Amino acid sequence: MRLSLLLIMFFGLQGLQAQSPSYVDFEWDVLRFGYVAPSGGEVSGGFAFGGELRYNATDNFSIGIGGDGALFGDNLGEDGDFGVAASSLLFGDFYFSSTSATRPFVGIGMGRYRTGTLTIVNGNVEEVIDGISGFGFAPRVGYEFGHVRLLGQYNITTKEGMSNYFGITVGLTLWGGYKGDSYTPNSNSKRNALD
Repeated sequence: MRLSLLLIMFFGLQGLQAQSPSYVDFEWDVLRFGYVAPSGGEVSGGFAFGGELRYNATDNFSIGIGGDGALFGDNLGEDGDFGVAASSLLFGDFYFSSTSATRPFVGIGMGRYRTGTLTIVNGNVEEVIDGISGFGFAPRVGYEFGHVRLLGQYNITTKEGMSNYFGITVGLTLWGGYKGDSYTPNSNSKRNALD
C-alpha cells in the first residue's frame, strides 16, 4: 500500500511541468532520526526514524509522502517490553523563504498510524504484537539547512487507546536544494550557467 502511493505520486508528478523555479523539483529525506516522547507518561521517550519524498510544487509549497517509526521504553537496549509506533502520511509544507538554501517552514501531515508492543529477550526480538491502527494527523515546524532538515512534529491520533507523541528529528536530504544563480527567482527561464 505504501509503495503503491509512493509510485502513484512519483510518476503522476513526473508529467507535470516544474512549477518551482528556484528549487529542484524532487527531494528525498533518505534517513532521518531523533528523539521521540509520548504523551501520557505510561512509557518514557525513545528514538524515531523515517524518510520522506517531496515535490516542490512552488517555491513556497511542497507536497510529500513519508513513513516514520518510533520505539518507546524505559530501558532501550536492554531486555523487556517496548512500545512501537509507525505511520504512513501525506504532507504539505509551507516555506517562509524562496531565495535561499536555508529556510524555515510549517506543515501538516495526515494518514494512518499503527501502535503495538515489542518484546526483547536476550537481545533478540521474541514477539511483536500489533495493537491499534487508526487515522491521525501531524502538525510540524522545521528548518532546512541546504541538504539537512531539522524537524519537530507532534503526532496526534484520533482513535481511543492510541498515544500521541512528539518527535525531534534531523535528516539528510538527497536531490532537492536551491538552484541559486542557475535560475532567476520567480521565473521559469534558465540562465546560462557560464555567465
